[in-house]
Amino acid sequence: MTNTRTVFLPTVSAPPPHSDLGSEFETDEDDDILSDCGSDDLDDPFPEDLFEQDNPQVKGIIEAYLASVKEKLVKEIASYKMPSCYTAKTFWISPPDHFFALKKSQESSDGLNPTSLYYPKIFVWLPEYLDKNSITCQNSECQYFKDPSHPMTSMGWNDNPIGHRVVGLDQNYFIITK
Repeated sequence: MTNTRTVFLPTVSAPPPHSDLGSEFETDEDDDILSDCGSDDLDDPFPEDLFEQDNPQVKGIIEAYLASVKEKLVKEIASYKMPSCYTAKTFWISPPDHFFALKKSQESSDGLNPTSLYYPKIFVWLPEYLDKNSITCQNSECQYFKDPSHPMTSMGWNDNPIGHRVVGLDQNYFIITK
């Protein structure tokens, strides 16, 4: 029995039912290859403790960048009572353009480093700093529905994960919030 998969593309009509399109991507041989990947006769190149949260080896470029942005936001709020991006009338923290990031990296003592090319765009959502009015529950079934004597409060910064990835139609970015 041949495994087949029909691939639908926006500008191409679907292949006829008798088409073998997709079989080149998924075969019974693939199952054999995949089963060999979990073979116990090889030493595990990735021991279990490598992937623990506290292990600094696992911290990736994006996670480290999000942590540094969160730390910067905490300091700005402590000093100025508002994130600097809000003072600049924007919700976004954008990484430097690639040309300028590489030029700055080249001029540093560490030499050329492409790390900053991986930095994502970040949307900062901290509504408590946008308006002086308290934010109330908008759920009509809530006992405190629009009750200003019971405002919503922040439970602190998100830590796991620090930022949530958003995959949009024209761009991908992360949201940092409390």
